[in-house]
Amino acid sequence: MESSSYRCELLICGVCIGLESQGEHVHKRYPERLAFTLNNRFRRFLEPPEQLISKLGLRATDVVVDFGCGPGFYTIPIARAVTRTIAVDVSSHMLEKAVSNAKKNHVTVEALASDGTAIKLDDGIVDLIFLSQSSMRSLTDQRSSASF
Repeated sequence: MESSSYRCELLICGVCIGLESQGEHVHKRYPERLAFTLNNRFRRFLEPPEQLISKLGLRATDVVVDFGCGPGFYTIPIARAVTRTIAVDVSSHMLEKAVSNAKKNHVTVEALASDGTAIKLDDGIVDLIFLSQSSMRSLTDQRSSASF
């Protein structure tokens, strides 16, 4: 398993709150072997994903990109609410988990492996890009934001 890290470019990084108020710091990718900790009953009890998803004002006709989807903790409830859900993660292992979890929950998601620097989607098709505790390099990187 490769270990990679990158510079955080967010002024206030949700992953780093309490660690560092500003400045440059480094994140490491979430270990794939710990994917089960991201999508389990205990987390679902403490942090029901449907609670957050219900506040997004999604329409049934929406197309949503779950950027940094991991094993699909938020991907599944998003897919229940919208027409098309595109799960994006840098890790093919996490994408496999997300697709597997989607099938178990009788929803369909499209998987797209990407680090965010080159996401090929038709112009204007995405209604919402969802990032939750994503440790991807922020969308302040012009190459990443230009992809959307």
